[in-house]
Amino acid sequence: MRNMLMLKSINIESNSVTGTIPTIFGLLTEMESLNLGSNQLSRSLPSELGNLIQLKVLDVGNNAISGTLPLWLHNFNHLRAFNASQNRIGGSIASEIFPLPSLSKSLESHASTFLTSSF
Repeated sequence: MRNMLMLKSINIESNSVTGTIPTIFGLLTEMESLNLGSNQLSRSLPSELGNLIQLKVLDVGNNAISGTLPLWLHNFNHLRAFNASQNRIGGSIASEIFPLPSLSKSLESHASTFLTSSF
């Protein structure tokens, strides 16, 4: 288990994963890239993900995630890419989330997606 806590990247994109995002991901504080896109994940983003302050990439796009974008995103100073498009996320984008120093903002017409050009 100790070695798992040092994981830097998880990619389970397009694997038909259902249910909610596991709160145990919040223990993986060395995580730099978390790609959960194109699955069938639901409910809101768990607050435990706010512990992943080393994240550079967070992709939860194309799921059934609901709620609002959490304020803990503003703690992700290393975040270069964030994708929450194609979900059921509502509300406005809190001004506290920006300006993230390494993240530029680009909104798609039907959902929120934030990408950078510095890959």
